[in-house]
Amino acid sequence: MQATSGYRLVLPPGWIAIPVRDAAPGTAHEAIATAFRKPPEGIGRDAFARARMELEHRLERMITKARADGGLELFLACGNVYANPVPAAILVAEGSLGSDCDDPLAVVTAVAEGAGRGGGERGQLTALDGAPAARVERIAAPESDDDRASLRVEYTIAVPGSAGRWMVITFSTLGDGDPVGEYARLLAELFDAIMSTFRWTT
Repeated sequence: MQATSGYRLVLPPGWIAIPVRDAAPGTAHEAIATAFRKPPEGIGRDAFARARMELEHRLERMITKARADGGLELFLACGNVYANPVPAAILVAEGSLGSDCDDPLAVVTAVAEGAGRGGGERGQLTALDGAPAARVERIAAPESDDDRASLRVEYTIAVPGSAGRWMVITFSTLGDGDPVGEYARLLAELFDAIMSTFRWTT
């Protein structure tokens, strides 16, 4: 496959895209202000303003960490399902896997099989835009005292025409508080549907 200039994902309504690599100091504020313009019914303006400020601070931390992890874009779910917010995010990152192997199929096979041997992880081979990819699913432990365990689904694929460059697209959700519950599973299925629209652009 020829070299690519980027990628395309089709997301349903209710998601916002945040450019991680090119994020400016006011990016988090603008994103939260756009996503949450007015308080939901029954929520006072002061409580709404405090919640927006907390979300903005959290998003700033997410952007900083995502940039350190090679992030390109961060997609946040800002819609509701049956009046409940959707606690989910998708991070698109690019970098090196540290492998000397130049065969993409061999590398993603190793990634999938390695996850399959890990405790609580499930890995499988799949395809994105006709190219081999690895899909790994796991429950991630909280990263701080303010966090909770989350369901993570990660797709790994080689960047066409660029030896040693890989794209990793990671979905994360808290579900309804139970990362192994039915709601988290439904959101993971939504992510898989979104990934079915993945295309390289030239």
